[in-house]
Amino acid sequence: MFSEHLNKYIQIIECTNTELSAASGLSGKTIGRYRKGERVPKSCSEQIDKLTAGIVGIAKSKSINLDENNVRGNLNSAIATEEKISVDYDTFLFNLNRLLDALEISNASLAKSLKYDASYISRIRAGSRKPGDIFKFSENIAMISEKKVHSEKLTSELSNLLGIESKELDSRLKCSEKIKDWLVSGAKLPSTDHFKKFLESLDGFNLEDYIKIISFDKSSIPTVPFQIPPSKKYSGIEQMMECELDFIKATVTSDSMEDVIIYSEMPMEKLAQDSEFPKKWMYGTALMLKKGLHLNMIHNMNRPFNEMLLGLESWVPMYMTGQISPYYIKETNASGLLNHIKVSGAAALWGDAVAGHFEDGRYCLYSNKEDMQYYRTKAEQLLKTAYPLMEIYNASKTSELSVFMEHSYSLSGKRKKIFGSLPVFTISDELIEIILKRNLISNEIINKIKKFVYYSRGAIEKLLRENEIALIIPKFTREDFEINPPTLFIPELFIERDFKYSYDEYCEHLRQTKAFAELHENCSLKINEYPSFRNINITIIKNKQVIVSKNKSPAIHFVINHPRLIEAFDNFSAPIAD
Repeated sequence: MFSEHLNKYIQIIECTNTELSAASGLSGKTIGRYRKGERVPKSCSEQIDKLTAGIVGIAKSKSINLDENNVRGNLNSAIATEEKISVDYDTFLFNLNRLLDALEISNASLAKSLKYDASYISRIRAGSRKPGDIFKFSENIAMISEKKVHSEKLTSELSNLLGIESKELDSRLKCSEKIKDWLVSGAKLPSTDHFKKFLESLDGFNLEDYIKIISFDKSSIPTVPFQIPPSKKYSGIEQMMECELDFIKATVTSDSMEDVIIYSEMPMEKLAQDSEFPKKWMYGTALMLKKGLHLNMIHNMNRPFNEMLLGLESWVPMYMTGQISPYYIKETNASGLLNHIKVSGAAALWGDAVAGHFEDGRYCLYSNKEDMQYYRTKAEQLLKTAYPLMEIYNASKTSELSVFMEHSYSLSGKRKKIFGSLPVFTISDELIEIILKRNLISNEIINKIKKFVYYSRGAIEKLLRENEIALIIPKFTREDFEINPPTLFIPELFIERDFKYSYDEYCEHLRQTKAFAELHENCSLKINEYPSFRNINITIIKNKQVIVSKNKSPAIHFVINHPRLIEAFDNFSAPIAD
């Protein structure tokens, strides 16, 4: 591997990254990434010439004989070997971690089976090392995985992960081959197009505008009860939409304030294609919230990725009210039958359809006590098996947010922080005071903000002593700045005011952020020259948690716990420059 060749030369000449940086003209961080295998320069490139010159120059100063052509040739040869590997390594690594997590295969047990050191497995999974023979490594992983699948009857979990029928995994040899093929040439990373659209929608969302658009502020709860028979059957897509709206009408107009429980495995995209239904459904759901009902929404997270995001995007505006508790179910439905259940104090809705034949589904709406109680019990049992999809903190939960942040800062592990504006923990006390006073902020608020900045800076610096943090920050041109100037980002305090920078203040804060990253060894910095977001920050604690913080309209924080969404955030990337 290129990294091994480079490390061998560095060992021979006994130099540090800093010394090689000075001799080659490459940054110390770039050399560090080369040494860890996180990055490989192109063969016969300017970077190789600089590395070669630096290595040979240091060797000469220490009277160590290294031939320049041999050094350059060995480095280029190693790169050419790596370039011949046809595997998309990002896909391989993503799939490897998904497989081991889904089958609950620990690094220790995997290392024991492969007769490797556990730390080596950890480095491979973290992306800091690559297997010498990726195909042989994948074959070994597949054999170990296949044994666990058949010994612990995990066929449905594996078929769902690989996106194939369970019957294709009946043969142990075929199962092993399917796993290996999937690892080295299987499913690609989820498309970031839908994900980027989802984040942009969240970034630009304004609750006040949304309320006006759906006339929520002017609407009133109907007083005449909507009458439905003891039971009524509906068939097909058109009648399913009618059934949904009838359930909402009955719930909104009844006297009952009993919680609503919702779960559906039905495909969302077909319903979203109707021009009127989504508007009516959204308005009706908003009326349930205006009435004061609490909704327990159990999401089906085993949908295609883009459909899952479509469902979440529909619900996010509602989440901002604080009246919805989102959940998900870990177990997958392998029967091929899609279920649909909604219960309130006024009605119960039940439906099912065969996967792939959504248009032939049948639904029934009940208002009689016996059926309502039956489906209420069924829904409550389902809710007990569910896990929280996310925790939501708005202005009414300031103290709970403080407790959560304390806990979050105590979690160990790599972090990636994607900023819509610059991080406040990198700003100096003098600069933040200048910005706030120019924005005519009272001394009381200034002191409150400075106290928070001081706390944040201390918490981040404590984390950096033992954990790596990657900061991805936006860089705005003067033209972009003049059109839409960025603001100080402090959603934790729920002060919904724009603390705008002047261009010089922004540039100074950018300089201070770069200086902060240089000062802390475990802190890396990347510049996003094409920022898509202004009003959200994203903190990703690898394999543990994602925090999406929105700055205004409203200020709110979503703490995401679902592994699939955490993976999607971790693999989301915007155009950046080192």
